[in-house]
Amino acid sequence: MKRVLAIVITALLLCGTVSIAASAAISTTPMVAAGGYESYVLKSDGTVWRWGYTAANRLDITDVTYISVRGEHQSASDFSHALMLKNDGKVWAWGKNTYGQLGDGTTTSYKAPASVPGLDGVISVSAGGSFSLALKSDGAVWAWGLNSLGQLGDGTTTDRLLPVQVQGLNDIVAIAAGYVHSLALHRDGTVLAWGGDSTGRLGDGTTDGSLTPVQVQNISGVAAISAGGTHSLALLNNGTVWAWGSNAYGQLGIGTVTDQPLPVRVGGLSDVTAISAGSGHCLAIKKNGTAWGWGNNYWGEVGVGKDLYPRTPVQVRDLTNVISVAAGWRNSLAITSDGTVWTWGSKHYPYPNTDRNYTPVRVKNPEGSGDLRAFSPPKPKTIFSTNVVSTVFNWILFFLGFGWIWMWFI
Repeated sequence: MKRVLAIVITALLLCGTVSIAASAAISTTPMVAAGGYESYVLKSDGTVWRWGYTAANRLDITDVTYISVRGEHQSASDFSHALMLKNDGKVWAWGKNTYGQLGDGTTTSYKAPASVPGLDGVISVSAGGSFSLALKSDGAVWAWGLNSLGQLGDGTTTDRLLPVQVQGLNDIVAIAAGYVHSLALHRDGTVLAWGGDSTGRLGDGTTDGSLTPVQVQNISGVAAISAGGTHSLALLNNGTVWAWGSNAYGQLGIGTVTDQPLPVRVGGLSDVTAISAGSGHCLAIKKNGTAWGWGNNYWGEVGVGKDLYPRTPVQVRDLTNVISVAAGWRNSLAITSDGTVWTWGSKHYPYPNTDRNYTPVRVKNPEGSGDLRAFSPPKPKTIFSTNVVSTVFNWILFFLGFGWIWMWFI
């Protein structure tokens, strides 16, 4: 009987030791979001920080997993609206609400995040030009806000103050909202588009626009999508980038300024891992951690100096080990592997703005000294770290206790 009791106590000690050693923290993937007059960074701890026209501070919200903001072609007083997704699958929104883009059933604007009613199980969000998109875990897409050109995809041009389901979509894995058009990535690697189209941004070979989703032609094997102001961008599984729509600033990256109603390959890019389409420029991250940009550079948003309109991709200066990028209206953002947040282009002051950065600079902490970081850089590994010493000490105590228990009972 004593030996049985000793075995039980020893097993309990062992289980307790193993469970402590196996526990690990889960963190949010950090990201940046660039709007018309505000910029945001989602930190690895689930907090959101912003700076720009209205404020520079940490938002009073936690457990955020994704953020999206839009604001081009709007005045400073009508700056933008933003969407956040929390880890419970709920969507939060704030900003301008003229057309119901906050999804609360009203047209009342507000500056603090508030929950969008009636939406559960959401896995991604995208803020468009006065309208919003949400992707649910069942592969369905929901939309609300301005619908004058069919950007909500419900077959009408009626603005919606509450979310409505986009028609004919299932098995969707990613969404992207532009100024007046929307994109969705199907599980099979094809892309669908709907909304306004005067430049070919729907990618169906016409400029007619559509009130319901149509398939983008001549493209498959797509891994990621991004909707710019009047153009569209897709990253394929093979690491190449394709673009279609407006090309007034060279934002399609093909060396010309001719609009393209069908997808064309962006020149000189391979081994790409991430993309972002802004109002009139684009950014991409390559596998080696470099960032590349092309298109409108009037405000310095491409990050290559004062070359106004690079029509093919050029490497962003002074940036290495990039893990996240965001192309906004007149600015760009990035996070590097040490957690540092970078910005270039317009500094978000009221128009006209003559204060800009033509190459990346570090973002300062809005509520303290030093630089703003999306996460703390990893500490160097040492043989005798605190965790290792603690673990060894625990096992020594365990074996001493084990021997004492057997001696006492035997």
